[in-house]
Amino acid sequence: MKILGGLGGEILKIPTLCPSLVENMRLVLGYCASRRDALQKNDALQKNKGKINENALFTLLLTFGLAFFGWMATANAKQITFRFAGTMDVSNIDFSVGDPYFGFYTFESTIPGGSQNDPTLNRGYADFDGTWEVVFPNKGYIYTGTFVQIAVGNNTSLGDRYIVTMSAEEPFESIGTPLPSNFGLSFFQIDLIDTGADLLNDDSIQTTPLDLSLVQAPSGRFVYRHSSGQPRHTPTELTLESPPPDILAIDIKPGSFPNSINLGSGGATPVAILGDGILDLMDINLDTLTFGSNGIKTVGRKDHQLCSFEDVSGDFVTMGLEGFPDGELDLVCHFVTFNIVPEAGDTQVKISGDFISGGSFEGFDSVYFVP
Repeated sequence: MKILGGLGGEILKIPTLCPSLVENMRLVLGYCASRRDALQKNDALQKNKGKINENALFTLLLTFGLAFFGWMATANAKQITFRFAGTMDVSNIDFSVGDPYFGFYTFESTIPGGSQNDPTLNRGYADFDGTWEVVFPNKGYIYTGTFVQIAVGNNTSLGDRYIVTMSAEEPFESIGTPLPSNFGLSFFQIDLIDTGADLLNDDSIQTTPLDLSLVQAPSGRFVYRHSSGQPRHTPTELTLESPPPDILAIDIKPGSFPNSINLGSGGATPVAILGDGILDLMDINLDTLTFGSNGIKTVGRKDHQLCSFEDVSGDFVTMGLEGFPDGELDLVCHFVTFNIVPEAGDTQVKISGDFISGGSFEGFDSVYFVP
């Protein structure tokens, strides 16, 4: 429980929030509602005793809950980077057919989307703090910016469509060699359409790889500023850059040290991914979780994954390296022991997996293998 000083000197006890955003919101709003009802009953009995106004308290707690929810959403955001390359399709004073280019664009994974007026696009996303760069190596042109727009249309009248617009900023000119035409860049755009090959699975901002081979005619535009010119280009590469995995704290066999593993055992080895109040444990994709090369133990006819949320470790001061509950929920999963295959001389084992929202993670802990 966390203690918060309330209005009128009253002490409020607010349940410690678990890492799940939905659960956080449910706990806070549920507590607010129950606290409001209790105060209403109390106020009916003691109207003239100057008790605090229940509506003011409810508003305070609701504001706290919404603020915490927003903070958690920001905390779980991930930076996604796509790299691209291609060639120009036209010849003019600035470009020749076949001129190569390459670049990247980066955006935040949790940007909220909005509807689109174009019937071939369903959702649009705009990151004003994104970053992008386009380089024309044989010309020396270099453009950069911080405004990235992504529009997606899954299963539209044209099929699937994905558009990235990288908008230029003042001074709009190349930061390398200037264009001979002296025009600035308004925006650089990539436009991908398939005709039933299923380039997209949904209308999300897309944080997983996109297969250019599914696009019949990849295209794009280099749109001049203060000119009607829009030289076309053809993207030939679009790859999702794999960021380094996040490093998470784990505890093998919580409550014990050293972490002895008997490879001849027919049992299972518990591993806890430690919660810290910021990490969203609900964002972990259990289907990708491995301990060494070993997946999660399953039980029952439906192969239920043997995992649970409980506070088992995180405090390594009170009880030493054995670990002691620290007030934060942990994700505890069990792995079949005899499937763990260590290398000679191994003194630690890695747990790894992916986040549902994108990105990967790793965690390490020491072990002692019993022959």
